[in-house]
Amino acid sequence: MKTTLNWDKPQKQISIDKWKSQSFDGGPPGAYQPNMSTEDRLKWKAKKINVNDPRIEIRKTFEETGANVLIVVRKNPKDRQSAIEISTNGKIGMSWGLFFELNEAVKEAMEILL
Repeated sequence: MKTTLNWDKPQKQISIDKWKSQSFDGGPPGAYQPNMSTEDRLKWKAKKINVNDPRIEIRKTFEETGANVLIVVRKNPKDRQSAIEISTNGKIGMSWGLFFELNEAVKEAMEILL
């Protein structure tokens, strides 16, 4: 069965210390920059979190605009939480194919949480 989500942890491209010291375009300290290969950035990377707030976090870089995206999928959102939360560092541009993959990734995450 083909799945959209990828559960493999990506390899780091540079040391953590060097990665933490980087800044971009005068951005604030701590701004997120992926520390992985281009191939890994373009995957629908998933991570299951089982602590106080069970959820699946999906990360992806959209090649068309370079936007880094975090999608949080929750089975049972608590007060002031949403079932689906999407954060991005910029404009997301995508093809119809990527749009359908996004929907499939969220659907797969929900099926795992159920």
